[in-house]
Amino acid sequence: MPAPKVDLGLLPWCYAAGAIFFLLLLAQDLPYVLSPAGRSLLIAQMARSGLPPSMEDSALITYVLVVMGGELVAAAIHAAAFYGLRWHRRWGWLAAVVVACFWSLLIVGIPVLVRLVNREVRQAFGVE
Repeated sequence: MPAPKVDLGLLPWCYAAGAIFFLLLLAQDLPYVLSPAGRSLLIAQMARSGLPPSMEDSALITYVLVVMGGELVAAAIHAAAFYGLRWHRRWGWLAAVVVACFWSLLIVGIPVLVRLVNREVRQAFGVE
């Protein structure tokens, strides 16, 4: 018996908005790292906060990897959730649940998580 299709309404589009949000954050951070003037601003800010000059380069590399890498991963997972939910794929449901779990740390993901783990939705995505 095929799983029934479930209507998630605008929920997939919330994930699309999340992907766009994180791409915009990445687009705002990228010029600081790519331009010499932006890098010098970041290094000056680190120096004002008490970072020793010997650690400036490694701190900048860590910033790029952690913050900008995190923004890129967040955008990718949101996009995977959007497309997977739209196409009713199991991996899309899984990506949506992972994103909702992270957002639930800020309270806003709890209602989304409750909707996604509903028995009817799980069955529609073949997760039951």
